[in-house]
Amino acid sequence: MLTPEKEHKCTLMSDVHFQCCTSFQLHLPFALPADGKCRHPGCGALLDPYGMHARQCKKGGAIQRCHNAMRDELRKVAEEASGHGVTYEQQIPFGPEGSEGAPSNDVLDLNSIDLFGRNVYIDAETKLAHSADASLSRHRAAKAGAAAATGEHEKRRRYPHLNLVPAVWEAHGRAGDSLVAFVRALHAKAPEEERPHLLSSAWQRLSSTLQRWNAEIILSAYAAPA
Repeated sequence: MLTPEKEHKCTLMSDVHFQCCTSFQLHLPFALPADGKCRHPGCGALLDPYGMHARQCKKGGAIQRCHNAMRDELRKVAEEASGHGVTYEQQIPFGPEGSEGAPSNDVLDLNSIDLFGRNVYIDAETKLAHSADASLSRHRAAKAGAAAATGEHEKRRRYPHLNLVPAVWEAHGRAGDSLVAFVRALHAKAPEEERPHLLSSAWQRLSSTLQRWNAEIILSAYAAPA
């Protein structure tokens, strides 16, 4: 079982990060830079006051660092819960779209063994429910988890030949159904009296990592130039 000290370290968040995450969650406006432009290196696009551009801006590498942090924390959770080693960035054995035998440069985030002793690939992604397409935003607003479900479907369609866990989060925190089932399955063999605590701890770690990086991405986009 995780110690309280380890839990505290994994879920620690600064006041600045907490305030930023709270504003993002509650759709409260951020103060725009004087010129209104994104501060991510190489971007310069006009910002909205609610962090939507910032959270999906791929310039400057903040989105990739968020992805890597989520991947790394999920790997730790999986190893601690299952007792199996989890390896990084595995090149898939076949081409995309199920084209067996074709060379592929696709690399999936994690690789391990599932409860049945089968090779399993885990590929992480964070989706923003907000879209510039108003009709898509309305659809996602009307159905909880729609953005995560779309991400799962896209990964399964691309890799139908793999035993795959599409580990998809929505940026505001909701986990996709496949990820929820995977984390539960990881703890299926834990003692019954410990399982609720272990599951709660796993989700706190993953959620805190996501929210810290939400804050990092947004704050770096709105920061005043040095």
